This record gives sequence, C-alpha cells and structure tokens, in this order.
Amino acid sequence: MGEKTIPKAAVGRGDLYIFDPFRLVIVGYDTDDGEAHPLYDERVRDLDNVDPAWVANVAANGILTPIGVVRDGDRVLVKFGRHRVVWARRATEALRREGAPGVKVPGYYARSEDKVSLGLIVAENEIRRADALLAKARKAARLCAHGYSVDDCATQFGVSVATIRNWLQLIEASAPVLRAVERGELGASAATELARLPRADQPAALTEALAKGAGAREIAETVRAKRRGETPSAARPMRPTVGVLRRVVAHLETHADDVDPLVFQTLRWAAGLVDARSVRGLTAVLRAAGLEPE
Repeated sequence: MGEKTIPKAAVGRGDLYIFDPFRLVIVGYDTDDGEAHPLYDERVRDLDNVDPAWVANVAANGILTPIGVVRDGDRVLVKFGRHRVVWARRATEALRREGAPGVKVPGYYARSEDKVSLGLIVAENEIRRADALLAKARKAARLCAHGYSVDDCATQFGVSVATIRNWLQLIEASAPVLRAVERGELGASAATELARLPRADQPAALTEALAKGAGAREIAETVRAKRRGETPSAARPMRPTVGVLRRVVAHLETHADDVDPLVFQTLRWAAGLVDARSVRGLTAVLRAAGLEPE
C-alpha cells in the first residue's frame, strides 16, 4: 500500500510512507459510509468540485504536506488530507495522459481512538492561518524576480493568471494605499485600481475614496476619468458603503439631539445595525415603497 521512505520521521506518529492516491480510501467518497463512521467528513460532498488551479499546482510540485491515515483490515483509510488525495488523483490522471509519472502522496499512520480522530479532523482543517493578501502579492513579486513567469506564479499559488497580475499591480501602489489595505480601510480591488494612477496622485485619490466610502467599481470609474483628463465630477457619484454608513451612525450617536430620530434610526437600519421593525414609522415607509420589511 505504501513504501516506507524515512524511518522515524515523526516521533510518536510513526514512519512516513508514500502512497498511491488511488489505493487510499476516503470514507463517504469511495465508500457508502455516512455520519455514523468516525472518519466521515461532510465535506466529501464537495470533493468533486476540484479547482483546476490546485490540480496544476499538485502536478507541478506534488503533495508537500503529509496526510494522516489509519489501517482498516487490508484498507488504508484517509483520516485527514482528503482534498490532497483527490488533487493527487486528478493530477495523476492529467500527467499520465501526457505519458508522465503520476503523483504519490506522503503520509503517516495517525493512530488514535475514534473520538480523538474526529478532533484531529477538525483541528487539521480549522487551525490554519492563511497569508494576508499583501504577503501573497509580495511573494509573487519575489518569484517573478527570480525568473518565474506570471503563468508559473499562478500555478505555484493555485490561482488564475489574472489574480497574479492584479497582485503585482497592487504592490506597485504607493505606501499610503498599501497601509490603508493593511489597516482594512481599503479593499484590495479598490487599491489595485488606485495603483493605476501616477504614484504622486494616489494619496489624494485615496483620501477622496475613503471620505466617500467608494468601492472598487466607483474608484475604477474615477481612475478612468482622471486618466482621460476629466474632472472627478465627470465620474459617476460614489455610493456610500455599509462601513461608511456605520461611521456616520457612530458620529451621529454623539449628536443625536441634532438629528431627526426617524432619519437616525433609518441610517442605523441601512447600516445593518437594527431590524426595520424596531424603527417606528420605517415599516410603513418600506411597505409604501413596495418593499417588505426584513
């Protein structure tokens, strides 16, 4: 079933083996078992929704993180790493069509009681921290600086070529724009649009965008207008986002006496802070407008 490759690779977890992905058994996917089986994971329903970018990544690099398995008679059941096994199967099928060797899966026997197995399945998938977007963008730039093509970068990250191009555009933005992204004040798509402006013009455009609560679409239109030499007013007016509405509500909370109560509560409803039925008079207004209160 598996070829032993590295003796005592992990203390207390057994030796590392190399498995043929087609000889591994995924409970609930390769079998008819359901929730009663301790190794059943409901995400097996989505295993056939394979991202081609991830398959390309596995075909190029193999499986880098070992899976956990357990023996069940003559079978070897996957304890965690189900997606990696399916990616390896799909990558192997693609490689064999080209006459190339398939992908093997590194793994170890994760021996534990059934209730511990369930905990391991949850922990292995939930206790993860993905790189922040800017960190990914900087890594992509380093790969390109070391001779990787944009296509190669897309394969390494398991994303589309368009995504890599957007990342590379993003990190060309000025420092104030990147700081706004890091602080969560500006989305990556909006920052990418601002990065298309001359660097000297980006801080002022950023200030304007944050003040108006512009999203990526509004910023894109403003950027295109500026590049055509039009005045900002020639672009479509920017619409406030939920984040901006909440900032307005927070400000008005300290000036509530100067604001009509219905206007104030309607703003709170628009910002998603209260239910329409809790705002006196708003239900009637919504119904008169042909809208059903939430």
